Amino acid sequence: KTEYKKCAEVQVTKTTVYDIIFYNIYKKPHTGSFTQQVEDLMEYIRSETIKNSKKTLVFMGDFNLPGADWVNMKSTHAHTQEFLDMIEALDLKQMVTEPTRIPTPTGKENILDVVITNKPNRIIKNSVVPHKSVKDESGHIIKTMTVSDHYPVTFAIETSSKIPKKKTIEVHDWKNADFDAYR
Repeated sequence: KTEYKKCAEVQVTKTTVYDIIFYNIYKKPHTGSFTQQVEDLMEYIRSETIKNSKKTLVFMGDFNLPGADWVNMKSTHAHTQEFLDMIEALDLKQMVTEPTRIPTPTGKENILDVVITNKPNRIIKNSVVPHKSVKDESGHIIKTMTVSDHYPVTFAIETSSKIPKKKTIEVHDWKNADFDAYR
């Protein structure tokens, strides 16, 4: 079994209706064998999804997948496309739709930080929080008021659902009724 070593797992149990497992994942950008890193990440997500299919799963973090178009689930990079195809095959959904990487004069905005779940209807809101920044005359950010080159991603998850109250239904026993008593 492949164990993904750059992951912190938190399991929330005893919510009103279902258990939730949060996986916080960081995949380094192009270091070592990129192909092996993506394959390890794919195997980890695949095995956790199959093993915990009845639970709500949330895989989140900085996946550093080059060329990933998370909105259209397309990529020009073969291994990234393989990863995106696996996400769709497992019926998982990536929820972040805004860029999470601060654009640089030589780079572009990307969605590198993701929230992937098997229960998208339980993610009730998510957003990317921009940093306060200073821009040059052409609109490029030259200074941010932060220690990271990524915008924070926030989301809320539904942890319970309304359980209907038990209703008492009165049922008449017509078979054993004393009709003479009602006359």
